[in-house]
Amino acid sequence: MKTILNRIDNDSQLAQNEFDYGETAFDTMYVCICNRYRECEIRDLAAEGARSPEEAYSVLGNGPRCGRCLPFARQVMDEVSAAEAVSR
Repeated sequence: MKTILNRIDNDSQLAQNEFDYGETAFDTMYVCICNRYRECEIRDLAAEGARSPEEAYSVLGNGPRCGRCLPFARQVMDEVSAAEAVSR
């Protein structure tokens, strides 16, 4: 049990260290595991005018594969759109 807890603690420390180098949760969070697309990529494309996850994925090189990521990708894009509407 102690080994498992130490491993969990070590993993948490590694994750925390990643953020110490200027990365944010948006930089490291995967939206699409199949294509390895990160949240920051989806956010950037939404800010540049992509209107759907499928459009953003196409720009990144591959369309959706299994499709499980599409609701979260849509949520991310909606957040960007809402933030832009408020800042106008």
